[in-house]
Amino acid sequence: MKYNIKTMKQIGLALRAIRKEKGITQKVVSSKVKLLPKTISALESGSPGSTIESLMKYIAALDCDLIIAPRRNDSKNKSGW
Repeated sequence: MKYNIKTMKQIGLALRAIRKEKGITQKVVSSKVKLLPKTISALESGSPGSTIESLMKYIAALDCDLIIAPRRNDSKNKSGW
């Protein structure tokens, strides 16, 4: 499944959904990538304080890829980027 992500909260929701689809717990993920369970929880809640390195480790633990692609339209998002 693909997720259209524009916010940290959406990243967290996608990570949680994928983890649950795979039937694994936060504890299993944290052990697999050597991150604290509270870091996994922070990533899943969309915490802006999470590091890119932790995010990439989590994505790898879920056997997923991060793909960055141009938007389908030229409109700016609500934050003006």
